[in-house]
Formats: sequence, structure tokens, C-alpha cells
Amino acid sequence: MPTLIGSKLTDEVVSRYKDCPDPRMKEMGASMPVEYIDAQEAESKELAGAAVSRLQSAAKPVDIGLDTLQVKASAAGAPKRFAEMARRFDLAVVGQAKPDASAIDGLFVEETLFDSGRPVLVVPYTQRD
Repeated sequence: MPTLIGSKLTDEVVSRYKDCPDPRMKEMGASMPVEYIDAQEAESKELAGAAVSRLQSAAKPVDIGLDTLQVKASAAGAPKRFAEMARRFDLAVVGQAKPDASAIDGLFVEETLFDSGRPVLVVPYTQRD
């Protein structure tokens, strides 16, 4: 079995919140109700926390050091933000969006591949464990 000497994994989780659901609302100067934004942020933090917990559980048995970064971005800006952060690491691992996912979810691979300038490993959406 290979030995991991000083290996360290950094997990970046982008907590996303939704922008105005209808672009025409922005053009009219409308803003989102605070309750809606708070609910979106709470849901996003919960999902991000669950993702971090799964990764911590996977890293523990193989004794890999793990750091986590949680950043906040709008739903539309999240893929770009992830790609910008990926520039600071040796490898970016990005999950492929499922066919029924939003268009924004599909941009994570594209943004990271073309804007990070770093190697990207794309995990197929069919991957289970």
C-alpha cells in the first residue's frame, strides 16, 4: 500500500444563494425579500455542512489532513468563484452536474476547466462512492 507523506486535502464548499428569480425584477429595481434570502442561505449552509461531513468521514480512515473553506457567492457567481479559488491549489475535483440540474450547476466544470488554469478532475454524476 502506498504511503501518503504529508498529504493534505483542502475542501472548498461554495454556499450559494439565489439571485432574483426573474431577471425582469432586477431591471425594475425590485429586490428579494430578506426572509427568502435568509432561507436560501440557511439551506445552502446546511447542504455545504453535509458535504463537508461526508468528506471528513472519507478522509479519516486514510489519515489525510483536511482543511475546509466555505465561501459565499450568488448562485450565478458560484462557478466563477470556485474557479478563482481553484487557482491556488494543485488539482480541482469537480462533480459533473446531473442532466436534470440547473444550468448554473453545469457551469462549475466549464468555469473551473477554462478559468482556473489548473488540472481538473471531473467526477461523473453516476459515481456513487
